[in-house]
Amino acid sequence: MRCSMFDARMSAQLKDTLPEFSLEQMCNPAGAMTEVAQVYLEFYGFLEVLKDAEVDYFWGYRNCPCADQTLRIATHYWRCPDARATVFVVHGLFDHVGLFQHLIGHLLAQQYSVVAIDLPGHGLSDGAPTVIGTFADYGAVLEDTFQFFQRSLPAGPVYGLGQSTGAAVLMAHVFSAAKRKEAHPFDRLVFYGPLVRPRGWSWGKLAYRWVGRYIRELRRDFSVPNSHDSSFHNFLRYHDPLQAQGLSIEWIGALNHWVEGFAAQPKVDTPLLVVQGTADRVVDWRFNLPVIRQHFTNTQTNLIEGAMHHLANEAETWRKAVFTSTTQFLRQRSP
Repeated sequence: MRCSMFDARMSAQLKDTLPEFSLEQMCNPAGAMTEVAQVYLEFYGFLEVLKDAEVDYFWGYRNCPCADQTLRIATHYWRCPDARATVFVVHGLFDHVGLFQHLIGHLLAQQYSVVAIDLPGHGLSDGAPTVIGTFADYGAVLEDTFQFFQRSLPAGPVYGLGQSTGAAVLMAHVFSAAKRKEAHPFDRLVFYGPLVRPRGWSWGKLAYRWVGRYIRELRRDFSVPNSHDSSFHNFLRYHDPLQAQGLSIEWIGALNHWVEGFAAQPKVDTPLLVVQGTADRVVDWRFNLPVIRQHFTNTQTNLIEGAMHHLANEAETWRKAVFTSTTQFLRQRSP
């Protein structure tokens, strides 16, 4: 894993050369693919994932509406033959698809097809780093992606799995469909350390109101780990060229809008599993879990003792428990 060096120059080159996403054109890492694309796949561990999985792989940009603009959204699709279901994986703040090779590899090994995108302002997708108007804008990009694949996916269940802000994006998409009285987009949902409000939000909200008009970005603090896996933490801090170095004030404003408006969201009965680490120092999980259960009326909760925030990249002992819980839930029969 991460043998070749992938740097900021290469990421810029890849953004310029990644082709338009097409289900008519599979990606062949051993064949017709640019060198920089192959380096990306090796650097983030996906060559190893593809080596161990019998899947068709598709990768490229899709043009998605986001607020008042159209953005190129980096889109990945791993298609398993005879898949049990298709899982839409949504990453969190500062993340991108490249960090989710453990989870994606696990899902493929369990015979799930996987769709994953880099959210706007993250990874290889368009957008200023971490800038977003509202979380509903993230949800709209996910909804556009969902509708694109819905037209072409084989028959079978469709699940959503989100890490932290990714869980909020899934909620925004589901709430939007519920308000329009449309069918539930997903047959099941899984949230890892879901974000309603972050830890220490009372102080954060106050600071946002006082200084938000004067500065455009807060410098990111890498000193506090979000996983027991020190190699993952060090990779984020020193080696990942796709990591934003600051948090935009616009994102904090979108968070404020999300927190303030959450109580007014509709109720949803989609089966939901919330997996939450008890050592999470990022989200205010003791507040979040009850309010999520108020809106998702068919919720199961699995507290992982001692686990930190980034459950998809926790150290192996905790990550194994997270993935086992996920698999068991996804295989449950719907009532």
